Amino acid sequence: TTVVDETFTEEVNEAPVTNAEVTETTEKVSVDNEQIEEENSSATSFAESERAEFETLKREKKVTLLDSYKEYLTDEEYAMIKQHPKFGYDILKNQPIDSRIKKAALMHHERCDGSGYPSNLTDDLIDEFAMIIAIADVYDAMTATRSYRAPLCPFQVIANFEEEGYQKYHTKYILTFLKQIAAAYQNNRVILNDGRGCNIVLLNQTAYSRPMVQLDDGSIIDLNTHRDLYIKSVI
Repeated sequence: TTVVDETFTEEVNEAPVTNAEVTETTEKVSVDNEQIEEENSSATSFAESERAEFETLKREKKVTLLDSYKEYLTDEEYAMIKQHPKFGYDILKNQPIDSRIKKAALMHHERCDGSGYPSNLTDDLIDEFAMIIAIADVYDAMTATRSYRAPLCPFQVIANFEEEGYQKYHTKYILTFLKQIAAAYQNNRVILNDGRGCNIVLLNQTAYSRPMVQLDDGSIIDLNTHRDLYIKSVI
């Protein structure tokens, strides 16, 4: 046997596990499992309560389908929502207005990767005006108050675009849009996720959601290299 084997054997022999210790460990695991089950049950109850509240608001006509959280809709309701661009186009198609406006109404929910609706068009078939409006529409929706959530921080929305937007939206338009939105908050006061207040001092050209910020003590933090930090809110 090796020295390691002998040492391990000696340690086991010197400190045998007693029945009391086994019982204590078993009881602790049982308590932990009960706590997990209670937390899961509580989360399920909250979700069911939230959904019930939403259904009540929907019945009382206090929220519309377009204001609704996708997960709370039936398949039929969501299929109806996906037709609203066509309904808008039908209203506009015979009006004496620029054809680009009509196309934007019809295509503003289409995505360059074909994941949009109502026709699953890809970038070569989507009108350029519709591509631009699609980006603005999503940004406006995410930063606005909804019946099922508070408005998101602009930098959180920019981060969402950076994570998945380059496939869904035309690169030329999404990069220009994000740059202009981020630039609008230059020198703005913001709050980080750890609660510290700071000012935006320099945009990061490769990650607009993660600018350089200056804390109240004068120190500078590059949020692009401090990945555990992010802008939680704009003051």
